[in-house]
Amino acid sequence: MTTLIDVGRQRFADTWALQRELHDAVARGEERATWIVVEHEPVVTLGRNAKKEHLLLSKELLAARGVDCFEIERGGDVTYHGPGQLVVYPIVRLERFREVVPVVSAMEAAAIATCAHYGLEATRWEKHRGVYVGENQICAIGISVRQMTTMHGLAFNVSTALDYDRLITPCGISERGVTSLERELGREVDFEETKRVLLDSLAREFDVTLSEFDVTLSEFDVTLSEFDVTLSEFDVTLSEGAKRRSRSANGSPSPVPASTALAYARSAQRDKS
Repeated sequence: MTTLIDVGRQRFADTWALQRELHDAVARGEERATWIVVEHEPVVTLGRNAKKEHLLLSKELLAARGVDCFEIERGGDVTYHGPGQLVVYPIVRLERFREVVPVVSAMEAAAIATCAHYGLEATRWEKHRGVYVGENQICAIGISVRQMTTMHGLAFNVSTALDYDRLITPCGISERGVTSLERELGREVDFEETKRVLLDSLAREFDVTLSEFDVTLSEFDVTLSEFDVTLSEFDVTLSEGAKRRSRSANGSPSPVPASTALAYARSAQRDKS
């Protein structure tokens, strides 16, 4: 069973902190594999191999435009995240380091399957990991592996504003452009529907069952008092959980490990402050 946490729309810094906290728990064996799905506020992230010239505006000018900027631990070059983009971070413990390439390949396959669901032919490109429709990238992929456990993941453009190539050279690739599902289809696409399609495709490729993180008061008895988290901060999670309550094979609610609840509560507390 793999835990799925949908944090909705969130600033990168908060999700990054949640990632790192859960990553450490998964690496120590205190937490099962956990996937975070998020739609970020505008942000530029620079991977370990990023070249400064691929950042076309200074951090100060980016900030003036409401775009955050972070240097992070994933591989790859410079990437933009923003509204209309579906981001999934699988935090998974690997048995062997040679499983890294299959993890990336599985993410690519899921993105290709998602495009196929909408009647689009998407492909890999041998020169640079990711998924492309024609000459344009629709899904960027970049991960980090520490303590044999993955962080970061994929970013799939659903309805993303595509003028971010004025801010950066996306993934450091100057010879190709970027695209989105809506641009390729020529129509509006329901973001939540695409999220379900992509998550289903990922679950098949990784051969896992996703158990959606379902917040209940009993799971937060201690955390509520320690972090002063109020029920209103979980309105979205609660309502979505009520609609799609995750259940185990015997029909009872799937348990949420304490470390997941604690990490999510800390994330909510950071949002509150």
